[in-house]
Amino acid sequence: MPSTKTQAASSVTITSIKNTKTGIQIKWTNTKKASGYSILRSEDGEPFEEYDITRNKNYTDPNVETGVVYQYIVRPYKIKNYKKKYQAKSASSMQVIAVPAAVKSVIHHAYTDRVVITWVKNPDASAYMIYRSTDKVNWEKIDKVSYSDSSYEDKDIVSGKEYFYKVQELKFIDGVTYYGIKSDASTSYDDPMNLSKKNKININVSKLHPYLQLKLKQALKKCNKKGLYLIITEGFRSKKYQDSLYAQGRTKPGNIVTYAKGKSYSSQHQWGVAFDIAINGSKKKMYNVNLLAKAAKIIKTTGLAWGGDWNGFSDMPHFYLKTWGDTPSKLKRTYKTPGKFKKYWYRYTKSATTLYASTNLKYGASLTKIPKGAKVTVYYYKSLGYSKVVYNGYTGYIYTNSFKKVK
Repeated sequence: MPSTKTQAASSVTITSIKNTKTGIQIKWTNTKKASGYSILRSEDGEPFEEYDITRNKNYTDPNVETGVVYQYIVRPYKIKNYKKKYQAKSASSMQVIAVPAAVKSVIHHAYTDRVVITWVKNPDASAYMIYRSTDKVNWEKIDKVSYSDSSYEDKDIVSGKEYFYKVQELKFIDGVTYYGIKSDASTSYDDPMNLSKKNKININVSKLHPYLQLKLKQALKKCNKKGLYLIITEGFRSKKYQDSLYAQGRTKPGNIVTYAKGKSYSSQHQWGVAFDIAINGSKKKMYNVNLLAKAAKIIKTTGLAWGGDWNGFSDMPHFYLKTWGDTPSKLKRTYKTPGKFKKYWYRYTKSATTLYASTNLKYGASLTKIPKGAKVTVYYYKSLGYSKVVYNGYTGYIYTNSFKKVK
């Protein structure tokens, strides 16, 4: 009998595929170790093509088109002698029809006689559905508005009652209505970080580095879920304020609280890359070592570094971006002064460029196009030549050489 060649069974099994707020997500398991995974994609039954790579056992594809049918295959690989050695592919996933992603930045502002909701408009939307809740659990559909709208007034309210809203994009294609993923519950215009009243923010958050602003928001939410509520006691410090703190315990009454003079720019606070906390509660709880350690364990999961891990001098209330190390030395060498450093927080593109979904820019999925001269928020720069940025509600990666020079 003639021999037949059979394909080796894959160690990878795709376990789920679904539409999410940011695109189609697939998850898988793997019985063997792998260095990474190549993602293959098929659109509307077309042949599978190499699409992206990841090191995780899940992948979200943000670059999908509403109404198109998608399928995926996952192909694991190992790195040997600096080369990829591919293993057997997974079976193809189930088919999923893409729907609109979640509407971004839904904010409400309560007046005495109405609540005004705003959101980021998608130029490709056909309409929007508005939902309302008083407990963030039970939601009622209250209205549908035009594709051209990016705000809505809810006048059917009871004064003094708290309301929350979700917005859902609808898209009409060839007589079919595609219902998008509902947005997150709206945040209050008067409380833009969506913080519990039990947190106290005693700093000007806008003076922190943009990436630290994001991390602070994440830290507060994660602590709140564990029943910890924080006071943010210190953020950005001016040269004058740093000098006044340095004088404390030396030429002014009080205990020594810092070893950094203002003119030396040796405090992370002067660079906007750190904040300090206390525990909101009784005076005994504010700087309770066990509670601070509990908060630190939670906050470190956001990627922030903790002063309590320092050798020699332990600063338990202190958290900071670890991008530039445990001291401002690298910042001083690179940017000289905090003022110069701040010029790199927001940059302008010198030409039209692509915002990519992953750090694999050359072969990665596109999130959106950024026009020439657009202002973007920069989270960080990598020596590999790319930067993580935010543009028009999208977070992704672009080539650093796409920016205009900082003057």
